Amino acid sequence: MRAVGFRPLEPFKNIASPWLSLCERCQKISSPRLNNVRTRGECCQHCARYGLDPGAPARLYVLAHAECGAVKIGITGLRTREDRVVRFQSHGWVPFAQIQFATGADAYRVEQRVIKLLRAEGHPVFLSDAQMPIGGYKETFDASRVSVGRLLALAEAEL
Repeated sequence: MRAVGFRPLEPFKNIASPWLSLCERCQKISSPRLNNVRTRGECCQHCARYGLDPGAPARLYVLAHAECGAVKIGITGLRTREDRVVRFQSHGWVPFAQIQFATGADAYRVEQRVIKLLRAEGHPVFLSDAQMPIGGYKETFDASRVSVGRLLALAEAEL
């Protein structure tokens, strides 16, 4: 962690757990995962030049994967180098809807609220980490129990 500019603020748990740290570049608290730091290098949620910038425009997306019988909700920045939706499409996901947000923080709030509501109703994570090599498995649901329309309606209700 120190080699890529993070000063850990708590003991190490495991490579997949968030690790509370101080980013030496921006001097803000961040919680990168060691496995992400190893593969990407920069992983500060505040100053990394990819991924979701909490203060920049973002979008929430709803996807479906017929072969896996899954639906997914997710968020991505509008000004990122990689189009996350296109990346999911290359793995068989089909876009259903997208909602634009003024900030990544707003998109994140809505996404997390939808996930929390569905988990409280008893809908568990549907796909495994192994089935989602590009990440995002924790935001998946069984399409036979949660439709893309329901995901979108829940997101729109949080606007």
